[in-house]
Amino acid sequence: YKAVIDLFKDKINWVSLIRVKANLNFNTHKIIEHEMHTDFKNKKITTGVYYVNTNNGYTRFENGTIINSEKNKFIEFDSQQLHGGSTCTDKDYRIVINFNYIQ
Repeated sequence: YKAVIDLFKDKINWVSLIRVKANLNFNTHKIIEHEMHTDFKNKKITTGVYYVNTNNGYTRFENGTIINSEKNKFIEFDSQQLHGGSTCTDKDYRIVINFNYIQ
């Protein structure tokens, strides 16, 4: 994880890094949406998602907004916001790196 953290620490302006995790979803025959969830129930915490590869998977938010998985895209949102990821059907896998931090 240190290499990943070093890559992002100058790009994400965090005061305190709380958690970093990578999600790997393998190809499925049809898109499977994962359960909606919040990362943390704390107004001070921000969630950042870095999309490692381009594929037809996505992140869906409770309000219906869909963010497509595009290589090198980074999004930020309030960690209390309901969201969920999906699998992909057009590539062997979908990888995202999830950051939770205080700015």
